[in-house]
Amino acid sequence: MKKYITDFKVVSNESLTDRLFMLRLTPADGSPIAECKAGQFAELRVDAEPKVFLRRPISIHRIDRKSNELWLLIQRAGNGTNQLSTLHAGDLLNIVYPLGNGFTLQPQSGRYLLIGGGVGVAPLLETGYALKLQGAQVTYLLGARSCTDLVSVAQYKEEGEVYATTEDGSIVPGLEGADAAGRPYCQKGFATQHSILQEGAFDAIRVCGPGPMMKAVAKVAR
Repeated sequence: MKKYITDFKVVSNESLTDRLFMLRLTPADGSPIAECKAGQFAELRVDAEPKVFLRRPISIHRIDRKSNELWLLIQRAGNGTNQLSTLHAGDLLNIVYPLGNGFTLQPQSGRYLLIGGGVGVAPLLETGYALKLQGAQVTYLLGARSCTDLVSVAQYKEEGEVYATTEDGSIVPGLEGADAAGRPYCQKGFATQHSILQEGAFDAIRVCGPGPMMKAVAKVAR
């Protein structure tokens, strides 16, 4: 797949929590956003920060073809991402994309469970959208430390059923109550401990998050 080095213009920079923010970008020259696979990422050049020399890798959260926008969900974690969080509408941001192999979306139909931990939830929104387009049934399982660390729940709900876990037991807004089987949508613990993973029957699982979490998901999946 061809790679591009492109200047994007910031459409908006929305602070979502004390650590997370959402950049909505569009190509500065008005050209269409290049074709990308679900699960790929971009490398962002950080300007005006002398301590940062390398680009920052950020997962592609969503591509809105109607508005020709690229959405990036970013967590403040150091000098680079802190500088990116100061961008304003109209600023330019140089990006190399699309990078990485992305997710394998086979089979094309059936029941998919998409599991994300921490900022690893970011690529799953576009992945669920792509799967839904090809006729798959999508279920999300999102893990976080607290309910305040999970954002865009309503957007995930547009693509499939959503479950979550929080380490402190707080309930994510929009995920109160239980499903038809009596399973609470939001449960205390880690994503690998949610009953939908332990009891559900899925044709495929895709996961993004910390290494230990992915190993635990693979063990349960086997």
